[in-house]
Amino acid sequence: MDSVLITGMAFRLPGAQTYNELYAMLHSARVNIRSRPRDTRADAATGLFWEDVPSAPAAAVLTDIDRFENELFDIDSHDAELLDPQQRVLMEIVWNALESSNTDPSRGVPGAGLFVGSTPSTYVLGLMSSHTVGSDRLAELLNNHSWGGFVARLSHVLGIDGPGLALESFSSSGLVAFHLGVESLLNHECDRAIVCGASIKVPQFPLYREASRSGRCLPFDRRADGSVVGNGAVCFILERESDAKKRGAPHRARILGTAANMDGRSYPGIRSFECAAKERVMVEAMMAGGVDRDSIDYVEAHACGIELADRIELAAISRAYQSMERSNELGVGSLAGNIGHLDSIAGLAGLLKCVLIVEQRMCFPQVMGESPLTTGEGLPMGIVISPEPREQLGKNSLRVAVNSFGLGGVNANVILEQASNTYPAQKATSRSSPVELHLSQRSGVMLKVYERQLLDAILSTPGLPIGYLRSVMADARPRWRVGADYLVSSSDELADQLRNSINDRTQETHEREGCDVTEGLESSRCPEPVPPLGTGEIPGTVMSGKRWWHKSIDRSRSIFRE
Repeated sequence: MDSVLITGMAFRLPGAQTYNELYAMLHSARVNIRSRPRDTRADAATGLFWEDVPSAPAAAVLTDIDRFENELFDIDSHDAELLDPQQRVLMEIVWNALESSNTDPSRGVPGAGLFVGSTPSTYVLGLMSSHTVGSDRLAELLNNHSWGGFVARLSHVLGIDGPGLALESFSSSGLVAFHLGVESLLNHECDRAIVCGASIKVPQFPLYREASRSGRCLPFDRRADGSVVGNGAVCFILERESDAKKRGAPHRARILGTAANMDGRSYPGIRSFECAAKERVMVEAMMAGGVDRDSIDYVEAHACGIELADRIELAAISRAYQSMERSNELGVGSLAGNIGHLDSIAGLAGLLKCVLIVEQRMCFPQVMGESPLTTGEGLPMGIVISPEPREQLGKNSLRVAVNSFGLGGVNANVILEQASNTYPAQKATSRSSPVELHLSQRSGVMLKVYERQLLDAILSTPGLPIGYLRSVMADARPRWRVGADYLVSSSDELADQLRNSINDRTQETHEREGCDVTEGLESSRCPEPVPPLGTGEIPGTVMSGKRWWHKSIDRSRSIFRE
């Protein structure tokens, strides 16, 4: 049977919007959780002052959620300012994910399917409470903010004519959508599956029952006092391996098995956590892919700082993957320690981390508290939760699994391994006869940002074939109105010319009213120094649109920028 590959990815997470930034955060176990503003500014969504708004003490905040390239998606200014930031950000992420799979979104993606893990809109509640929209247009507002409306809108813009759906199963929504996307590909219902989701609260510090009072998210810790809300958006592009090879698409990771189930009557209530169904979904994913449980090297857990639930999950992991024949330790970790719990896309964010694990052959350090669970006291024998990075050099291919468990008992599990030949074109020689490269973006300042991003990509992948760069620029990137031409024989020569261009070119005025040039350049700052990732990832369209908040809820939008 044909296997399924991840051929493209894009994301915006707190403190990480590029692969190098995500890698640096994971490698250094950096925490991107910040405290709530301690002042009297009003909340931008409700107009209420902070002391009147029930708020959590901390959250992992996503910056620039009010920016949106509305013209790129043929959305007028009135609709843009009413549209939920979750949907605005996710549209841009899907566009960039398609580009990362060497697809030009402007040409459409017929034959694709769209699978969305959805999160209820809190932005629309702010619009309703501020009486922005009259009762005669309430139904229209709710339809526009529905995720079914998002599927229809994006399918029209991108020419998607395969299956399309948005689903909600609380925290497991994204990974359940991923499972359905894989199944759709294997059943030949589509030729490409776009799996995506966003969870962005407005405001980004919502108070909820399980919120940590200390403002810390400490998975696998005896003193954990709850979870911390994270905000973000993620998209994956999936293809059958045979189709990806024909198209010359990147091979980021191979999906070995997926599964989804429900707890049924095995748990006492909607907020309870039960072990047997969690263990069963892990076993079902292994059975679906014919995977030996002893071959699993690492599990990215759902764990989000709720101590009892974390202990139960560790017990389920041990029962599912441990055996008398296992000779190696089983690594376990959770991204929630770095960026909080991302609600419906927690599983997709964990999957991003796992792709980096199999590509870099490294288990990243876990963010730890002062009282981590120890063997015999909540941590089963044979399971390792390490505060230090652990290189995995002894095996030909790492196999990792991802858990995602939703409130009420909807569970999902995905198993993946490294895909051979991540970028097929990199087999070519790095030097050739001179070729002309045309770089283009939608404005001069965006082109400057793009040149910096491309320079970072070249420096992180030494020896990147210039012929591969040329094919990506010609076939998988839109041709925008502002461009620059380079005549080069190697990627090293291109890097030198890009440095000169960046150093010599004077800062241009942004062509779009209301956009700050300095902010646009800061968002593309060079990542922290880390070992070269070597992914060969070529950056796509720079997204730096206008800021869109409706005038009636615009009093303090700066709260959402940081």
